[in-house]
Amino acid sequence: MGLWKVEFSMLQEHVMKKLIAIITITALVIITNSMAETASAKTPLQTKSRTEVVQQWQDLKYGLFVHWGPCSVAGVEIGWGRNAPRSGNPNSWYPPKDKMVDGDVYDNLYKEFNPVDFDADEWMQLIKKAGMKYIVLIAKHVDGFMMWDTKTSDYNIMNSPYGKDICKEIADAAHKHGIKLGWYYAPCDWYDPDCRHPKRHDIYIKRMQEQLRELMTNYGKVSILWIDTDGGSGRWDQDNTYAMIRQLQPGIMINNRMEYNRLHMGAGYGGWADSYWKRQAGQPTAWKDFGDYDAAAENHVGGFSTVPHESVLSMLHGTWAWGANTKLYSATEGSNFLVKSLLGNGNFLYNVGPMPTGEIEDRQQERLLLTGKWLEKVGEAVYDTTCGPILNGRWGGTTTKGKTVYVFLPDGIVNDWDKDEPYPLVPIDKKLVKIETLTGEKVSATQNSEGSVQITLPKTTIERTDGQADYMIMKLSFDGDNPQIKAGTRFSQENIIKQSKIRPGDNIAFLGAVTMEPVSAWGGLAQHAIDGNSATIAQSASPVWDLKIDLQKAYPIDKIKILPTAGVWANEYSIKVSTDNKNWTTIDTATNAQDQLRTIEFDKIDARYVWMDVTGVGHTGNFGHGIIEFEIFLAK
Repeated sequence: MGLWKVEFSMLQEHVMKKLIAIITITALVIITNSMAETASAKTPLQTKSRTEVVQQWQDLKYGLFVHWGPCSVAGVEIGWGRNAPRSGNPNSWYPPKDKMVDGDVYDNLYKEFNPVDFDADEWMQLIKKAGMKYIVLIAKHVDGFMMWDTKTSDYNIMNSPYGKDICKEIADAAHKHGIKLGWYYAPCDWYDPDCRHPKRHDIYIKRMQEQLRELMTNYGKVSILWIDTDGGSGRWDQDNTYAMIRQLQPGIMINNRMEYNRLHMGAGYGGWADSYWKRQAGQPTAWKDFGDYDAAAENHVGGFSTVPHESVLSMLHGTWAWGANTKLYSATEGSNFLVKSLLGNGNFLYNVGPMPTGEIEDRQQERLLLTGKWLEKVGEAVYDTTCGPILNGRWGGTTTKGKTVYVFLPDGIVNDWDKDEPYPLVPIDKKLVKIETLTGEKVSATQNSEGSVQITLPKTTIERTDGQADYMIMKLSFDGDNPQIKAGTRFSQENIIKQSKIRPGDNIAFLGAVTMEPVSAWGGLAQHAIDGNSATIAQSASPVWDLKIDLQKAYPIDKIKILPTAGVWANEYSIKVSTDNKNWTTIDTATNAQDQLRTIEFDKIDARYVWMDVTGVGHTGNFGHGIIEFEIFLAK
């Protein structure tokens, strides 16, 4: 897949039927009755049938992504590991040349691809034990190799030594085991000389549409079509392509990556957002049809969004296809990714890279199975739930099902909490009947006349084993369906500080209001720079950008940490602070920062405003400019 380290999150409440109550950490929020009655995390699309399809997909929550093909023979990245011209792709700098093989070599790897140990039934059994509900298999990546018996080209699995239709084997097994089936398909094809050719591109479009017709016709029910982009131009005859797909698979979910640069080169996903919200409001759109959900969050977990969305992340630590001795995320890290996606109102698609033999290596399977074992205990808080009623944040987050609210409280907050004080939750409009945990701790709670739930936390959380997310999960049962934040509730920044237990030496950046100029039009929320989540990115539309944080009042600070993006990092910048947003003091200047964590320590200084002024980057490209985390520490 592509390298899009972005997250596309549109927070436009005017289209919501119910509001997931949002407690900001930067200002006083008054939640009104009308807002409480107008929210739902599951935003409907234009028709009832489409609404049902979207909600059924959202209820699945967790799926398996599989990047696999002849590239595994050489142990290089799929598509991107091919050192050859990339028709229309503007990011030739990625990956480094020492991680690629020559195009002539890559294009002939299929002659050695013979996965004799591939067993689709075993894969489906693994998926079920892992707690996953759907699979998305690479049918065709940008390298142009097709994993099915296509009639459009000889460059396909039938001409490999294996000689069998892998897509058919996957489809048959998925249907047999009750796993929702999805195909990954890249319209951009670096192998086909007609793709993006100035005179023959229309010929390629017909071939592309025939390939999609085969995938939509020959494999039974297809629930998901995962389109990818390489960052180049996006002229794929979308209106006719969508019409054909939906006619052949009426209930299919299609992501929004066919809209990338659909308007013109450099437009990103902006056109999709405009069309999505207009369709939500019943207004005419520029396009006849377009994707159903946002899939821009890649290799990180996206933030909260009211639109249907999915975060995609690889267990292989930033790479997608198998390579010998590739570093892997732990099982607990995988579970934490799932929780963060869930609390952001999104689905989570987690990638593995099978070996050239057709087997998923033991260490990847072990991690999936450990998360699956954890989900056996806590799955009721995950599947078929709605995000909310209390929006996620540094403190954790909530999900809801019927009369039940599930509270995910990070272990760090539980263990650091002053046990002489109850842990307060926002007032709820229903009466609390019972509280317990799904993770084994003992808790109790009372509810005052205002509806505020006061929770007595345990002295410590139970020690987590590998695969268990770093959260205590509480189950709060109320006396009525759909518990919501009580109308008229007032919360201030000081309440949030109390809940988060800010002490000298702690990071206080999350208290601030943050802006980035220019922010990416396709999902680079500036808030990601201070959300405490290293799996999200604040994305800029330019290699030269400004990040400003207003802490709302002056605090004494003595340290700043900067975690840059990999590949396209801020190489030259200055860090300035101010108490009045006019007179600035420069506390650090970097001229060759590189893409490593940078810690800046200085004498205590009062600051309300903090400014990162970026003037140069380490690489050029059309994506990736931004920052993962910017932390500001209260002076000790």
